[in-house]
This record gives sequence, C-alpha cells and structure tokens, in this order.
Amino acid sequence: MAKTDPLLKLAAELDKESDRALAILAASYLDHLLGCLITTTLGLEGIPKAAHKFLFEGPNAGLADFSARIEMVGHLEIFSKAEIKDLHRIRKIRNEFAHDFTGVSFDAQKVADLCGALKITKDDRGPLTPRECYKRATLQFMITILCQIRSHGEDD
Repeated sequence: MAKTDPLLKLAAELDKESDRALAILAASYLDHLLGCLITTTLGLEGIPKAAHKFLFEGPNAGLADFSARIEMVGHLEIFSKAEIKDLHRIRKIRNEFAHDFTGVSFDAQKVADLCGALKITKDDRGPLTPRECYKRATLQFMITILCQIRSHGEDD
C-alpha cells in the first residue's frame, strides 16, 4: 500500500483544486506517466539524453504530446481499444479546460458528456458526478500505468 501513497496524496490534492486545475493537472501527470511507460516498455531508459529529447521533447518530437503518446501505447497494445478511447476522452476534456477560458466546468454539457462516456469508471457503484468520474478515470489509469512500469522493472 505504501507504493500508492503518492497517488492518495495526489487524489486529496486534486479534491481541493478548481475544475480547471483538476482537469489539467490530472491529464498532465497522466501524459507524463505515458511517456515513462513508453520509455520503460521500449527499454529506452539508458539512451543518451539527446536521443530522449529528440523523441519526447520539442516541437518536432514524435512523442512530445499527449495524443501521440496515447496512440503509441495503443500501437504497443498496452491498452485495449476501449481504454485508448478513454485516454483520448481524457485528452479532449483536458483540452476543453486548457483552451476555453470562460465558463468551462465539469457541468458544461460537452465536458459532462465526455465524462459520462468514460468506460473505465463503469464498474463503480452508484452514479458519479462528471468531476468525480474524470478524477477516478485519471487515477485508475495512473495506478495501472505505475503498476506496469514497476512490473517492467521487476522483469529485468
């Protein structure tokens, strides 16, 4: 349980944040973790810094953005097609908050519909607010990704 403590702290912190901050921060950390998962899965941990930067940073890097990382984990068959669709929904929700500067909230129809379409939270009991649905989905993906990263480390 100690290994999930940072995520419990993150979940508690996210509860204190505005809708915009929750949407952007949770997706940002998920984006970062996808980069780590790709690096670990492909065995790129020891590559030179310049090569890592070429792949993951900058305007011409193939794996620099959230969408490209989602597509890559799909091509690596790390997640199911339904999970890839959920990751893209999370990305679209993040984009709503990042690019719409007025009146966006989890109660906005477009955002609420995207949250309602997230399949990863369908096994939960009881109805969830769009905000809670988004938070649970992002945290579930974070847990899954961290477990996969750790399992790759144990295989070595």
